Amino acid sequence: LPSPLARQETARARLERGGQVEELVPPPDKRIWAFKAQAAQFLDVVRGKAEPVADARDALVDLEIIEELWKMVKWSR
Repeated sequence: LPSPLARQETARARLERGGQVEELVPPPDKRIWAFKAQAAQFLDVVRGKAEPVADARDALVDLEIIEELWKMVKWSR
């Protein structure tokens, strides 16, 4: 999975073949930055326009899983 900090942008390409230059511009990417999507969802929930994607119970389960994973980490020195 990409890093949540990564901004996923569309690249441009410039091809040169036999002296001919062709620039390829793909259509705009429909994906949005993960943090922007999360913030928009949060605001929609606060404004009463959407239901939460996850509730507090889900968050607690996530934290329990993370805690168990950290217990399995073997630290080397």
